[in-house]
Amino acid sequence: MAQKIKRENWKRYQKKQAAGPFDRCGFVMLCTAVFIKPACLAGIPWLRPIDSAIDAVRIALTVYLAAMFFREMRRVKTDRITWTVLLLLASSVWEAASSMINGVKVGGWGQLLNGIGILLFSYMAVTTNRKVFLDGISRVLGSYVLLNTLSVIAFPQGMYESARYKENYLLDYRTAWFAVYLMAAAAVLLHSHEKRSKEAKAWAVLVIACEYISMAAVWTATGLLCMTLGGFFLAFWTKRGKNAPHAAKILLVQAVLFYAVVIKRLQKYLSFFIVKVLNKDTTFTERTRIWDNALYFIKRNLIFGVGKMDAPEMRQMLRYGASHPHCMYLNITLCFGLIGMALYLASVMAAFGKKPEPGKETENRIVTAALIAMLTAGQVESFSATGAYLYPLFILSSGIRKPDIKKEKEKKIYGRISRPVQNGQLRDKTAGVRHAGVPEQPGDKK
Repeated sequence: MAQKIKRENWKRYQKKQAAGPFDRCGFVMLCTAVFIKPACLAGIPWLRPIDSAIDAVRIALTVYLAAMFFREMRRVKTDRITWTVLLLLASSVWEAASSMINGVKVGGWGQLLNGIGILLFSYMAVTTNRKVFLDGISRVLGSYVLLNTLSVIAFPQGMYESARYKENYLLDYRTAWFAVYLMAAAAVLLHSHEKRSKEAKAWAVLVIACEYISMAAVWTATGLLCMTLGGFFLAFWTKRGKNAPHAAKILLVQAVLFYAVVIKRLQKYLSFFIVKVLNKDTTFTERTRIWDNALYFIKRNLIFGVGKMDAPEMRQMLRYGASHPHCMYLNITLCFGLIGMALYLASVMAAFGKKPEPGKETENRIVTAALIAMLTAGQVESFSATGAYLYPLFILSSGIRKPDIKKEKEKKIYGRISRPVQNGQLRDKTAGVRHAGVPEQPGDKK
């Protein structure tokens, strides 16, 4: 009996060692806080030494995560979550390659490395222990939302001023909140469903309520509209018991919306809603002029793009003081060409374009609602600095998808063998299921 207990303890120890630190909520919270840090650390002068120290920790963590990831990739994997990570990594590599092809000095190396760090951290943590990952990330991002709301209430005119904006809060200027808010909402909802406790549910309600309070206080029309749109679809699917639509259908609708708004400018027919409800003009605060300049340079650099430029170079190109095109689809195509856009769409399809596993319908509704909110906001926002904050959403979504049918059959047919061939028959170790193509023997049990 004592030996059996020792063996079990040894197995648990080996499993814990194999999982590494990703099985600990504290480590997940640390990584989340380092990779997704409040913008006020860089904006307030006396906090900049802390920001520099976090940047150093971020670089060290990225190197460590890269080593862990490549060690994990020694065993060839072809599951959906791995394909999603590889496609997003390819997108990051192409960002640098596109700039080098165009002879442009790569702008934002820090953002690029940070995005890779978030991606690798999310992959290692989700594949190790999904529950611990959701627990850690929901705590940190939810706390950011609460503290940002308190900063809005305590400092109505803003916490600090930057070179471009006067009203900046804990999480930067109001238009930069959306990526963190959307990821926080998805994380707390997934954690609440996973844990099924009153505390987790109360935390989700509190975080989402604070998001709406802070966005309404400073009036971010895009954030309010897109979060409400995602919430509406989530409530509708849940109440009707319907499955979320396929990602291809969502992308098709977004393509039609992009053509109508960005290319054809049909928003003039919705002028009452845009002006009276959203408090915007039909040019979306001069965005249409910026879109025209972006389209001009896209036509001249269609395949490879112009590369990832610094903010002053982008302002010189786009004019009107804009450092990005204020449209995610234009921004990707302008900077990285059709190759960059193809890699992004492939990543979306890899992460969201498969039916969920049985019993994962609720999780699928949550991540698909978040996808709709993200893609819709992308019509008028670039996510040039905060897009990587949504990488965990891709990883969480790809982790609930069904495996390919061909792989399912192979797993069923070529399962683990409990003993070698005897009398022309093979037995499965777990269920005793006969493998296909093996003739029945006289001594076999029926």
